[in-house]
Amino acid sequence: MIPFDYRLVSGGMHSRFFRAEQVTELPLVQGKQSTGANALAAYGDSGGDERIFVVGGDFTADTVVTGNSAYSLDHGSTWLIPQEPPHGYRGSVVFLDEKKLIACGTSGVDISEDGGVHWKLISKDSYHVVRKANDGKMVLLVGAGGRMAKLVW
Repeated sequence: MIPFDYRLVSGGMHSRFFRAEQVTELPLVQGKQSTGANALAAYGDSGGDERIFVVGGDFTADTVVTGNSAYSLDHGSTWLIPQEPPHGYRGSVVFLDEKKLIACGTSGVDISEDGGVHWKLISKDSYHVVRKANDGKMVLLVGAGGRMAKLVW
């Protein structure tokens, strides 16, 4: 029987990545209830070439970029820090394709076109969740009070 393959992140006092039998400390800000990892996105084959990107930070200091994101190219065994991270706390992230990602949070929306190494702020509007349509041609962002935005590629 093949074991269930899952990926989870934790925040707060300890920021960690969990995958099946593996637990890895994340290089994100941690130590307070408002800090750590909040979301992850994975792209590729979980048994082969898989990219993982994690976002978070400190939602009480939502413009601080230090320790708000990391990525892995080896299924979460080791973590790298973006050269230009997202512009503050981010609570949601999604891969649009192998190299393009969108992340959002209370201090704005960022896009990366190189697998998460460099991020560009595209909006200072606050959103809590970002999701891609199944066909990959539309992205929805949802914020406080039911506010929504739609990006169409």
